[in-house]
Amino acid sequence: MPFNFKDSKGDRLAEIHADSEPLKRALQTIDVAEAKLFIDQSSLSSRWVDPANVYMGEVNIPTDALGHTVIDGDGVVGMPVGDLEDALQPARLGADDNVQLTINQRQAETWVDRAYGEGQSTYHDAWRLLDPDSIRQEPDLPELDLPTKTTLSATQFHDAIHAVAAKHDHIELATTDETLEVRPNKVDTSGREVSIEADPDAEVASIYSKDYLKDIADSLKSADPEHITISLGDEMPIIVTWARADGISGKFMQAPRIQSD
Repeated sequence: MPFNFKDSKGDRLAEIHADSEPLKRALQTIDVAEAKLFIDQSSLSSRWVDPANVYMGEVNIPTDALGHTVIDGDGVVGMPVGDLEDALQPARLGADDNVQLTINQRQAETWVDRAYGEGQSTYHDAWRLLDPDSIRQEPDLPELDLPTKTTLSATQFHDAIHAVAAKHDHIELATTDETLEVRPNKVDTSGREVSIEADPDAEVASIYSKDYLKDIADSLKSADPEHITISLGDEMPIIVTWARADGISGKFMQAPRIQSD
């Protein structure tokens, strides 16, 4: 029988005991205010799209990447992402802080154990979840056969996007025989460009709004993957896939700005 959000008290779906590092980094890539979180025996996952339908993303978190995890049943919950981020804020990256995350069909709770010298504090947060039917339908990210792929580090991409975005509203991503070019769509005397050493498969170019590219770059830096792969075409979406050594992975897609003749 389907879960009735309004009438049921809600059963526990998952209890996770994890180091703060992988869990916080993965969940920080969910870049919308509200998202559906899918839970099953093998993973936690989410797919989302921004209100303008320009920027889409997904993240997949295998349960075996999170330490001790108990999944009581398959389900989907509506997650207010800001509440989740606030609850995980005390958990430090690069530290030995521990997080317990418990999710039922109506409420989520976290306990963050944080060391202070020889002492310890526990931060407890609880918040109400959303009716998943009230959240916009999750997207199906298309499998596009784009003509070129380039693999680089998340930090390279982040720094290049922010460098050009500091002076320009739109950014062109273009490939040559040996580089990925990050540049303004119209070069002028105040223009800034970044050339990234690469080995593209074809020469292509597309222009994108900087704000979404910055969101993607910031999420990639938060995820701290082993590498990222950028797929491009002429006036086509950019697709960025990423993966961590612990098996956590994701994908972003942003639509281009189509240039009129």
